[in-house]
Amino acid sequence: MKFRILAVAFLGQFALSLSPSFAADQIPTAKGVSLSSVSPQGDLTRQDIKAQMKVSREDRYQKMPYLDRRLVQEMITLRQVKEKEMFIRLKNQKSLEEVIERSVRSHTPARAAWEKIALARRKILAAVRNLFPEASYELNHSGGFLSQDAFNSGNFHFKFRQPVFHGGILWNTLLQGKAELESGENEYDAVIGELIRDVSKAYFDYNRAKEQVRDHRDALNQLKKFQEMSLEKNKAKIISEIEHLNAQSLYGQLEYEYETSKQELELAKLELQKLMNLEMQDDIDIQSLYSMQTLFSNQNIQVSGTQSEKGMFNFSETAPVMKVDELVDLAYQNRPELRVEASKLEAARLAEKIKWGKLMPQADVTVEFGRLAESLDVISLAPGWRNEFRCMLELNWNAGGNKVGYTLDHNEKAPNLTQIAQSEGSFTRASKVSAGLLDGLSDYVDTKQAEVQKIEQIVELEKAEKKIIQDVKQAYFDYHKNEIQVKSVLQKASYHKRLVELSKHRLDQNEVPISDYLQAEINLLEELSKLHKAIADYLSARAAMNYAIGVPQYLKFGEKNGTYGSTSKK
Repeated sequence: MKFRILAVAFLGQFALSLSPSFAADQIPTAKGVSLSSVSPQGDLTRQDIKAQMKVSREDRYQKMPYLDRRLVQEMITLRQVKEKEMFIRLKNQKSLEEVIERSVRSHTPARAAWEKIALARRKILAAVRNLFPEASYELNHSGGFLSQDAFNSGNFHFKFRQPVFHGGILWNTLLQGKAELESGENEYDAVIGELIRDVSKAYFDYNRAKEQVRDHRDALNQLKKFQEMSLEKNKAKIISEIEHLNAQSLYGQLEYEYETSKQELELAKLELQKLMNLEMQDDIDIQSLYSMQTLFSNQNIQVSGTQSEKGMFNFSETAPVMKVDELVDLAYQNRPELRVEASKLEAARLAEKIKWGKLMPQADVTVEFGRLAESLDVISLAPGWRNEFRCMLELNWNAGGNKVGYTLDHNEKAPNLTQIAQSEGSFTRASKVSAGLLDGLSDYVDTKQAEVQKIEQIVELEKAEKKIIQDVKQAYFDYHKNEIQVKSVLQKASYHKRLVELSKHRLDQNEVPISDYLQAEINLLEELSKLHKAIADYLSARAAMNYAIGVPQYLKFGEKNGTYGSTSKK
């Protein structure tokens, strides 16, 4: 039997102290509402969840028959189905925080980034282990015949191997593992930040499409009687045929725009469902972000603001928007993509040191001790134990591409079968020198390759830096541009609203035809659509600003101030 001792007692605690404080098998989520603590409407039993999981797996099998069934089972788990069903069964209008939380929990790239963190932890554990002695225990028992004489033999040995000097390879490997862990954590933050930006944009676009559908539906219901009035007047020959055709054409245009807005709503809903890992048949509704009545009631409104208690976006508060140079400084401090590249550069620098360490002298000491009991059966069936000891020093050096080795071996052995007559065993002390001719040039190639990779990582860091500066400036200009756009479109929409009121009054006085009133309503709908788009673009610009500087709640969208699963404390 041979057993391998892989770690000492305190090794696990030391390695875990280098790791994040949260569990490796659980992805963190946003602060606030927890899906596991919310009771859905109706009872959701374990049998229901299993049945739904089976249906989901079968549906996946049918859509993708080329996927292995075991892989599908790993993709669709009981926990994922439970969280999805609980999220859907809550028949409330989802807030932005709830949608983001659901997206983080089901985002596959986030899971992949999280597993990279777990992988980096294990690399650190292995690197710490290599700093300590390798220990093994060997126990042997044998018996048989030697020259027709039966014999019995038994021995056990403890063996320890301790690296004395490896050119800094072991220590730099540990530091490299820590750099990769930091890179993994920052990469996870980057994935979450990008997801928050995309989900926010999809949420705002879905809200825009929903408002447009509501406006067009209300307009159709309101103008239906005027379309019927035009038909009656045409039959009674009260209005001209041209006026009648014009009124019918305008109403048909309104119906077309209503159908178009419903298609846009379905596409926006599909995008939001994709980010939340929901199916097309999974229904979802969101909270309204603003009230048109409130917007029209205050024309001197300030655009930037936060969210009120009822979910309505409050445009009357001032947001703390800094100058562009200050925002760039914030991005340098908080943007995870920049820290990812910096950590990768540190890992590349340490990788180069590891390669150079292979060109340094390396020394290892091996100590082995144990006992041997061996004898012929005719002499003794229970021979006494004799001590054995061995100490060996190994030196290796890549000198100018030539691998040179030296071994000093001190070996004390107990008497074996051929030495039974002797009272003592053997003792040997041997030294060995070996040298190769240009058999270590590959190490020189590896050092140059590591140097090239470090330079390439410097290039990647510079690219990330330029992109971050560009993102901040673009977000800054888009933010202020959309802020002005909202004010302008709001004023224009208010103007057309007044025109509709005037046209309605004149229609009641029979001063204008029905087509003029319908045209005024259609013009107002066009301006309202522009207003909804301007507000959605403005809110998306706020989300883009938060993403650009790496602070998810710099421009807040609500009272909650969660970190949405970020591994860093900002």
